[in-house]
Amino acid sequence: MTLMFKSARRAAVALTLAAAMLTPGIVTAAPRIAVLDFAIVDTSGEPRDQTADHARRLAELRDFVAAELARRTLYDVVDLGPIRPAVDAALGLENLHACNGCDIVLGRKAGADRVLVGWVKKVSTLVMSFEAEIRDTATGRPLVHKSLDFRGDNDAAWQRMASYLVNRLAELPPSAR
Repeated sequence: MTLMFKSARRAAVALTLAAAMLTPGIVTAAPRIAVLDFAIVDTSGEPRDQTADHARRLAELRDFVAAELARRTLYDVVDLGPIRPAVDAALGLENLHACNGCDIVLGRKAGADRVLVGWVKKVSTLVMSFEAEIRDTATGRPLVHKSLDFRGDNDAAWQRMASYLVNRLAELPPSAR
C-alpha cells in the first residue's frame, strides 16, 4: 500500500466521520441516568457530630452532579420524584452503592439506562475520597468507576471534588458513558 493511498484512505475515513457527525438525525441521544442519593462512610472517629453538615453536603453534591450532567448534555438525567418513596425505603436499609442491586432496580423503575451511585469515604477531617460508579440498568454491569481523593471536610473541598468529577466524566467518549 503506497503512502498516497494510505493518506487518501485516511482522508476518506475522516470525511465520512465528519459527515456523519454533521448529518441531522444521526446524533444519538444521551443515555438516561438516575443519579441516586450519595452516602458517607465515616471512619474518622471524630467526636464532633457532623451528621447535619454531611447530609447537606451529600444532597448538594448529588444535585450539583445531576445538574451538571444534564447541563452539559452528557446524560439525560431522570427525575427521581416518582420513585422517591422507593429510594427513601432503600436508603433506610443501607447505602445504595452496596445494596445488592437495589440501585439497578431503582434505576429501572425511574426509566433510566444508567444509574449513578456515589459515596464519600472519610478517614479524617483532612483525608477523604469519593467513589462514583455508573452502572448499566439492563445488565447491572459497572460502566464507569471514578475514585477521587480530596482534602478537607468543608464546602469548598467538596465543591472542587464535584467539579473535578463532572469534568472527568465529560472527558469520556460517548460510547464509554
